[in-house]
Amino acid sequence: PVFETYEEAQYVDSAPAYTDSLIAVAIVLVAIGVLLYHQLIRPRGRGRALLLLTAPPRAIPRVGEMLPSVGFFVVGLVESLLLVSLLVTLLLPESSGVASLSLSGFWLSVGRVTLWVALLFVIATVVQAWMVYTFCHPDQISLWWADYLILMIVAANTLLLPLLLRLFTPLSTTTLVILSVGLYVVSRILLCYREIQIFSHLRRYPLHIILYLCACEIGPLLFGLKVASLSV
Repeated sequence: PVFETYEEAQYVDSAPAYTDSLIAVAIVLVAIGVLLYHQLIRPRGRGRALLLLTAPPRAIPRVGEMLPSVGFFVVGLVESLLLVSLLVTLLLPESSGVASLSLSGFWLSVGRVTLWVALLFVIATVVQAWMVYTFCHPDQISLWWADYLILMIVAANTLLLPLLLRLFTPLSTTTLVILSVGLYVVSRILLCYREIQIFSHLRRYPLHIILYLCACEIGPLLFGLKVASLSV
């Protein structure tokens, strides 16, 4: 009897209280991600929406025909926001006490992080849109908006990989942070490259590119690192 009591005490389930709900939400996010990808590759108009990410500026008149539905952008942005917020919350330092939170405490923490991430996205988008509307030709802006939003949704969905690794593998937090930051940096490089393709005249104005990098890339990244370091 003493041995059985000892064994029972040693093998109590130590999983956080929010684990089951978190796994359920992760499964829903994966399902939504699959549906969003299907929307991108489904033929529409004269092509597929995913082709907008490689379309040359001369394709501007056909942007409206190739765009996915408004529902795609609404669902995609909400899903991306929740996905990024979950990942940031789970990758917070152990000193933040996330692992010891109750079910309601964890989701309240996710809600707080969601507000910070949403604020970061709005600020970055407003600054970037201001620069685009200021320095670029109006006819090019429709293609930029399509590429910007689609690439943001696609980039956020790549973070499903570190999220699932966090839930189902024993990889260290440091490894997952490096992977997540690496995916973010790659997505921003692709966005910069794509914008230079669309607004090819900016190649003649290096100062505009430097201003863009400082305001829309380096600034939001530093702000994001600050958000990630906040305790819940």
